[in-house]
Amino acid sequence: MMDSAHIQARDAEYLRKQAKRKGEKFTWTPLFNEKDVINAANQIVTLSYERNMFIAPDIQLKFFDAGHILGSAITEIWATEEGKTSKIVFSGDLGVGKTVFTRGFAKGLEVEDEYITSPTFTIINEYELRKAKESIDEVNNEE
Repeated sequence: MMDSAHIQARDAEYLRKQAKRKGEKFTWTPLFNEKDVINAANQIVTLSYERNMFIAPDIQLKFFDAGHILGSAITEIWATEEGKTSKIVFSGDLGVGKTVFTRGFAKGLEVEDEYITSPTFTIINEYELRKAKESIDEVNNEE
């Protein structure tokens, strides 16, 4: 990530000079800088396969080795509400729709993050949930 931040900064400077030479306005700024990379890196948490991690008081996750691609994992999420525990599993090969499912699931929970990424290579992404309780109740009632 640090290399990418450096490349973006160099590109921005080059493009700024080109625009100035042509008398054009240049407003583009890099998506992130080196300070952003350091801040992001300080938030990384590692989790070994087959170890539980609580990501909220009643929600925990566990990764299992998917085996087919280096660094990929099957993700298991356990959520307990009012004494009832539900399990969600994200698994599958590349291109089978996990990202589409994750985006739809997040949208149903009113997550306002347009950058939902593939669960295949995600370590942890935190999203603000607005409607989690109502949505989990709806899923449980459909069973």
